[in-house]
Amino acid sequence: MSHLACADEPDHPLNARQRAAFDQRRAALPSAPASLAASDGLMLGAPFHYDLVRPGYALYGGQAFQGGATPVNPVVTVAARILHDGGAANQTDHVMPGGYRAAASKTAPVSGTEGLAILERVRSLTTKQ
Repeated sequence: MSHLACADEPDHPLNARQRAAFDQRRAALPSAPASLAASDGLMLGAPFHYDLVRPGYALYGGQAFQGGATPVNPVVTVAARILHDGGAANQTDHVMPGGYRAAASKTAPVSGTEGLAILERVRSLTTKQ
């Protein structure tokens, strides 16, 4: 088992290099089940799927790369009521009730479209059949 470092960037050259390295090492354990793809790796196609995939957040509709087809359908829908709107979407530092602060990561800058809100505790999920 391994994990793709750049699966959210389908054209990144590291994806093919990682798959080649995985194939090379897999040859030493030919009968062992192989897994390389999690949610975004699943979107890269069958050559990355091997014996099993780990879809994770794709089961909830998540997909980092928005330019391709999703080979799985979400199995649940999560809905929650917004209790407090944290402010303008282009803020990078939000002050919430009680003086708590939430700030964007220094390594993942806010693009100007994200917002911050306090949500009511999720009490139920809708399962899709």
